[in-house]
Amino acid sequence: PFYIQYGRWIGNILTGNLGWSETARQPVAHALASLLPATLELVLLAFIPGFLLAIYLGSRAGIHLNRWPDHVIRIFTILGWSFPVYVFGLLMLLIFYSALDWFPPGRLSQWAQAAVTSPGFTRYTGANTIDAL
Repeated sequence: PFYIQYGRWIGNILTGNLGWSETARQPVAHALASLLPATLELVLLAFIPGFLLAIYLGSRAGIHLNRWPDHVIRIFTILGWSFPVYVFGLLMLLIFYSALDWFPPGRLSQWAQAAVTSPGFTRYTGANTIDAL
């Protein structure tokens, strides 16, 4: 029954057995551990500047409440929240990789590139578009 399988699964997770990844052909814990450095790099390089920018802009909007700086910050905030994430990501790639040539081409592995071009990814991005509309 389902509840027995679920209980075993939770028990395995609590003991550190996350299962087997068919995509990576290795235990899930090993696959996660191999991807952790790139994930932490992305988190630090995205979160810290974003957090500092949010504090700065929020302070500016609060200081200039209901004046033009506040209105401009509000407009850009609303546009940022309503923009689909994958479109924003593609625009950032276009700007920073192609136009400004600040960064080298992507470091995606072969299976990650296949995942991005898969029909499942297309469904995901399509669903995000529908949600954004």
